[in-house]
Amino acid sequence: MIMSQLQNQFSWNQTWHGRRTQITSTTRILWQKFQEHVNLQDRSFLEIGTGTGVFGKLAVDAGAASVCLLDNAPNAIQMCREYIGDDPRVSYVLEDATTFQAPEKFDVVVSNGLIEHFLDSDLQRIIEAHTLNSRDLVVFLVPASPHFNDRRCQYPWALKLYGPQYPISVERMKSIMEMAELDPILIERFYPMYSVKLNRLFPFQSRVLALADLILLKLGIYDLLAWATNPLGKRFGGYMIAIGRVQPQEAVTGRL
Repeated sequence: MIMSQLQNQFSWNQTWHGRRTQITSTTRILWQKFQEHVNLQDRSFLEIGTGTGVFGKLAVDAGAASVCLLDNAPNAIQMCREYIGDDPRVSYVLEDATTFQAPEKFDVVVSNGLIEHFLDSDLQRIIEAHTLNSRDLVVFLVPASPHFNDRRCQYPWALKLYGPQYPISVERMKSIMEMAELDPILIERFYPMYSVKLNRLFPFQSRVLALADLILLKLGIYDLLAWATNPLGKRFGGYMIAIGRVQPQEAVTGRL
């Protein structure tokens, strides 16, 4: 089955069905990298494709003046509401990102694990959703290529759970930043151990391997490996952060 057919059949709402939000070691690593470069204190924050809502809660804790969580999956928005609750600084928007335009632009617009699901004109539209709603910074966090991600994303269990994904190389990210007419501040790979767990190394899923992963996680083995491989991140990292600044309107010569 070709990727376009899988994309049409895939449902994020089904992915988030019956799940509960939790902060994992991977989430902590991604957020730490984000905070190394972006200060949210007293700034407005929009997350496109919020999923479980973890970044939204962390943004609140980081002192963001306002937090908007956007997703087109009802189950994702429900997860966010249950996790964060009725905080006056937080708003929840159930809408397709490509049709969303906020009344006021945000200081920081971020997506985590989103744009790698799109190609061609669909990618252009989702990128435009970031730039149109930002007055300053746009941040992309994505699986990096080349890495184990390139193989993992083709596995049947990964396609079923996350839909088609196309990990992004540094060179491709540079072209995305250019397409988005963003002034690049940072493009950096990190976290070589991203998704490198026993139960993710094979096309099949195994309860035995899942149990082994849980034990290794509880023992701190994966955290130790992440720490040990961290110096290799810029070259072999399995995840990537890209930060761009929206160009002043008078400097923009065209739109996507």
